[in-house]
Amino acid sequence: MGSRFDADFWDRRYRGSDRVWSGLPTALLRSEATGLPAGRAAELGCGEGADAIWLAQQGWKVDAVDFSPVALTRVSEYAAQAGPEIAARITTIEADLSEWTPSPDHYDLVCAQFLHVPADLRATLVHRAAASVLPGGHLLLIGHDRSDPQTGVSRPGHPGLYFTGEEIFAQVDAAAWSMETNRVVARSGVDTSGAPTTVHDVVVRLQRRRQP
Repeated sequence: MGSRFDADFWDRRYRGSDRVWSGLPTALLRSEATGLPAGRAAELGCGEGADAIWLAQQGWKVDAVDFSPVALTRVSEYAAQAGPEIAARITTIEADLSEWTPSPDHYDLVCAQFLHVPADLRATLVHRAAASVLPGGHLLLIGHDRSDPQTGVSRPGHPGLYFTGEEIFAQVDAAAWSMETNRVVARSGVDTSGAPTTVHDVVVRLQRRRQP
C-alpha cells in the first residue's frame, strides 16, 4: 500500500519532530461531539492524541488506537500533562487498523479524523466500527472532500483517501442507522504553490438506531 500506510513511516515522521500536529483538537470533532452524552469512545488513528485528550476532558473514556508506538508514547505523555484524571480516562492501543477488530456493541462513539487509508480498507473499517457501536451510539468520520485534489490543494495523492457521506452510509445497514450529519465544510488553506486557497472537509456522523 506504500510507505504512508506503514507504521515505520509514521514512527520515523514522529521521531523527526518534537510535535508533528498542532496539539489542538479538531474543530469539527468539537462541533459534532459537543452535547453528546459522554460514554466510551474509540478514536481510530489517534496520532499524538489531541482529540483523545479533548474527549477525555469532556468526560469520555477513550481507547486511542494507532499502529505507531512513537505516537502512542506521546499520547500518554500529553495526557499526563493534562492531569491524572484525564490520563486515567485514556487507554492506548497499539494496533494496525487493517487487522484490529473491536468488540461488538462496545462503544458509544467511534471516530476518525483525517485517517488516511485506501478505499477498500476504509470500507472494512466502517463495517467493523459500525459493529462496535452500541444502539443509540455514533460513528463519526471527518476527512478530505473529493473536490480538493482537483483544485491544486496540497493533499495526500492517493485517490482512495477521499470520500463522501453517501459512500460511508452505503457501507452500513441503512435499516439500522440514520444519517445525522453529512456536510462539506470550507476553510482557509494553501495550494501546492503556497498561495492562499479554500479547502473542503467532509463530516459524516451516523447514529445507530435503538431497538424498538
